Amino acid sequence: MQQRQQTDEDAPAGPNDIDQLARHLDGLDPARYFDRQADDAWRSAARRWPMIAAVLGLDAKSRSGA
Repeated sequence: MQQRQQTDEDAPAGPNDIDQLARHLDGLDPARYFDRQADDAWRSAARRWPMIAAVLGLDAKSRSGA
């Protein structure tokens, strides 16, 4: 069976919006940008599940945790 070469559309999604944008725009260096998507997600999760956040030592207001 012949394997098909993977294209950009077949590739797994990047971890954030900046990585996705860099896949489509030549010259965009994702290392030079900060995407708040991951930070917002963990803060939201810490507020939603405060008991789990406390066990893990996370603080919804700061990234450093306890």
